[in-house]
Amino acid sequence: MTISGQELNSRPVATNTEILEAAPGLAVVQHSGSGKANQYYLRGYNLDHGTDLAIFWDDVPINLPTNAHGQGYADLNFLIPETLAGMEVRKGPYFADVGDFANAGDLHLFLRDSIPQNIVSATVGSFGYDRFLTLGSTKLGGGSLLYAGEFQTYDGPSVTGEDVRKFSGLVRYSQGTATNGFSATAMGYTNNWNSTDQVALRAITTGQIGQFGEIDPSDGGDTSRFMVSTRFAQSDDLGLWKANAYFSKYTLNLWNNFTWFTTDPMNGDQFHQHDDRIYGGAGVSRTINSTLFGRPTETLFGVQTRYDDIDVASATPRSDFFWRTRSSTMSARATSASMRRTRRAGPIGSGPPPVGAVTISGRR
Repeated sequence: MTISGQELNSRPVATNTEILEAAPGLAVVQHSGSGKANQYYLRGYNLDHGTDLAIFWDDVPINLPTNAHGQGYADLNFLIPETLAGMEVRKGPYFADVGDFANAGDLHLFLRDSIPQNIVSATVGSFGYDRFLTLGSTKLGGGSLLYAGEFQTYDGPSVTGEDVRKFSGLVRYSQGTATNGFSATAMGYTNNWNSTDQVALRAITTGQIGQFGEIDPSDGGDTSRFMVSTRFAQSDDLGLWKANAYFSKYTLNLWNNFTWFTTDPMNGDQFHQHDDRIYGGAGVSRTINSTLFGRPTETLFGVQTRYDDIDVASATPRSDFFWRTRSSTMSARATSASMRRTRRAGPIGSGPPPVGAVTISGRR
């Protein structure tokens, strides 16, 4: 099924990625801070951070194999919902063209080529929530140039604020239509945050911490993604030709502590997960329209290729080992670098997360 961009953006959402819940049966939740990839649930299955849900943004695969935090990690926090033209949803492991992350289904997010009115908006909410957006398009050289930028902050109710600082931006040039035309897109995204992790119930009931306290306030992370992509499509009497290519630079640093001081009472059990990669790929497909027993059919032929150059590491404060994979080769090397993360403490908050905000918008 396909959901239009108008329907997507008519949904009230608290976060940018909640817009994906327009897909029937899909739940998108968050843990460990507003910069970590969401956790997905579909058809009653826990899909972790995307292990069994293939996600594509403008035909670029978002899932990351051999990610430092989890196989198929799919971070869509860079998403600017206002730039979406629609979303295609397919459920089940029935489609060879989306690869092995689609055990439960796959999502395809399509981008707008232009907008009828340029938009500038500012949203201010509780717990340090601010969102500033600019979105516009203009005619250029027989096509359309779309541009968008978003800056977002959020602290949340925790004793140590999330201190989210997120920036997303994109530029897109296109000519023609989705079935007869081409486009070229460039995007950039950076984010850093403090984690709001789970805590032991006994720590709250015994009064060691409050309801919005934490045991290790230094947990958190930072991430970035930069991508360029291009798409081409041409229709004829028999069907459709499509081709695409993409290149992406991605980084992730996560500081996690799930057992606090159980293993190492002196330094704590925090560990650091690091992912630094470049990946790129391309695809070509041919769709042939025909009939079978009087019913319309589509036959799809295609070829895809992808290459990931991956640098992955994991370490604890008491361990001096990085475990790295690079181009599918495993090696270990010693390092004396301290992996403890230091974060500033934020103001004490109270009450539930914000449920409303005030938005000031301007259009021209």
